[in-house]
Amino acid sequence: MGRIFASASVLSAIVPAVGLLVGSASFSSAHAAADSDGIDGSGGIDQIVVTARKREETLQDVPLTVTAFSSQDLGTIAPKTMFDMTILTPSLNYQEISPGRGGSRIQMRGISGGNTGDSRASVFLDGVYLSGSINNIPFQALERFEAMPGPQSAMFGRSTFAGAINFVTRDPGREFQGFTDLNYGSDNEREAFVWVGGPLAERLRGGIYGWYQNYDPEWIGIQGERINSTRTHAAGGKLIFDATDNLAIEWANYYSQDWDGHSISQWLDPTLRVEGNPLYRPFLRGDGVTALWHVGEMPAIPFDPKNASPGINPAADEPRHRRNNLRSIFQVDYSIGEYSLTFNGGYLFERYTPGQLGSATNLLSSVTYIDNPTTGLGVTVRHLEHNSAELRFSSPQDRRFRYWIGLFNEELHTRNRGVSYGQNVCLTLCTLDILGEYRVNTSVTEINSKNLTHDRSIFGSVSYDLTDNTTVTFEARYQREYVHSQNLVTGLDVDGTWTAFLPRLNLQFRASDEVQFYAVYSVGNNPGVFNTTQFLGSPGSNTTLDQRLADEEKLYN
Repeated sequence: MGRIFASASVLSAIVPAVGLLVGSASFSSAHAAADSDGIDGSGGIDQIVVTARKREETLQDVPLTVTAFSSQDLGTIAPKTMFDMTILTPSLNYQEISPGRGGSRIQMRGISGGNTGDSRASVFLDGVYLSGSINNIPFQALERFEAMPGPQSAMFGRSTFAGAINFVTRDPGREFQGFTDLNYGSDNEREAFVWVGGPLAERLRGGIYGWYQNYDPEWIGIQGERINSTRTHAAGGKLIFDATDNLAIEWANYYSQDWDGHSISQWLDPTLRVEGNPLYRPFLRGDGVTALWHVGEMPAIPFDPKNASPGINPAADEPRHRRNNLRSIFQVDYSIGEYSLTFNGGYLFERYTPGQLGSATNLLSSVTYIDNPTTGLGVTVRHLEHNSAELRFSSPQDRRFRYWIGLFNEELHTRNRGVSYGQNVCLTLCTLDILGEYRVNTSVTEINSKNLTHDRSIFGSVSYDLTDNTTVTFEARYQREYVHSQNLVTGLDVDGTWTAFLPRLNLQFRASDEVQFYAVYSVGNNPGVFNTTQFLGSPGSNTTLDQRLADEEKLYN
């Protein structure tokens, strides 16, 4: 594997180096505002600026647990996915729980899952909640990566129960700059990234990037398609208009299209999972049952529609999951004397189409049942639409007593549409390798549901310097959240409202320029939801309708 970085004016020679990633090469001065071990030209430590408290502060001064990587750090690390960042970020863990890169879960300090099964920590893009996939923003496009473990609800709101991550994208400078990142490796691994930016007019500057990524692992299906492959085409751009000395306007747009192949576990023939097969190794589960796990290389994996996962349609026109994302972020900073007014708004859209879907526009005609006596087939297309707006007013931040207050409004719409075939009926002996006689169930169940989450909050911060070295800060958010869930097939329609007060108290003592001590008390909130499973409350189910409510959770830190 090799990597090449180039600036607009110079292409650095590739020389051997020992990096954090095996087989990496050295990096050019495109990212080297300071040298790689974080020492500036005067011999001091680089000052990394973070926005963990909704304002710019140096990492050494912020009284919170924050792990931050600057653009030159990221250039040296050369991360490909969030997995790489977990190696260097304490308390951060990352998992993908479904085929492709859409089932991402961020875990912090060992806190995983939630009453919805989703992440209890969230990712933000330039301060805007990043709903949907988090894997199609290239690390090369970032100016900074900030990881903040512990409840961040007072500052960042919902879904930051266990922590938050903020992707801060590059700003175009006042001088023209550019760089490339090229990567080629085994298993048809290819990556190309290009970024250019600089002044466009007297008060207008802009930057734009393009990104291509492809990876085809060694597993090949009997039809010749790659299994568990990934591909991304992405582009993004940012405009900054310095309208006056007191007014700056920023507009950024990002678009990506992903293709993710099915995971290998969905393609393996269950009839081959027997002891003695060298492709499998037995292991003892926690419940005392001996199970088998596949090991070794599998250059060709046959696909048997009678035994395949119900998530795969052998008649599919496209064997990969497809995901389209559009993100638009608008920011305004206005100075009113020594005071300031800041607006931050975002619009995000995602469409996810599973790989078993054919090309037909009619969902019913694009799905064919699997000829299997023990399983059915389902396909669901998901739409996600998210918009948010935040307005903050701040006092002068160089005073002994300082404050800011903000208003926040957010709406998250999700829609799921599709069909599922019922399980076939076995008439005689039916096992994984003996099909016997069975009746194919071609009955179709329509899937059509939508959900709305509406969040309105008021939040703020008050700081007071007790002495020149001691500061106490109180931050809080009052949050009101409305959730509405509808099943348009069954007619189920439920809604509810939750309110929460989410404080954070911080005491900071600066012993010297290099050493500080701080204490933090904070409360995290995991939003409530509705379980819209159809059988709840049905006769004979021994359940009641009030069990549809999954109440919010609190975390005290």
